[in-house]
Amino acid sequence: MTDMISIVDVCKTFQSAGLNPFARPKATRALDHVSLDAQAGEIVALVGRNGAGKSTLMKILCTVVTPDSGQAT
Repeated sequence: MTDMISIVDVCKTFQSAGLNPFARPKATRALDHVSLDAQAGEIVALVGRNGAGKSTLMKILCTVVTPDSGQAT
C-alpha cells in the first residue's frame, strides 16, 4: 500500500508577546518532531488535550500553515 498522508519530523513554533507591548516575545512549540504515516483506506484519529497541536497539524496538512521544519504530504 502507498502512503496517503506522510508527515516526517514536523516542528512548528508560534511567537507571542501577550498583551504587554514591551515584553519579549514568548515562543510556544505547538509541534515537536511529529511523524505519522497513514495508508489509503486507514482510519486515523487525532486526540489530545487543549493546546496539544491537533489543529496545527491539520492546518499544516491543508497547507494553511507552513511548518518550521519537516515535511507533510
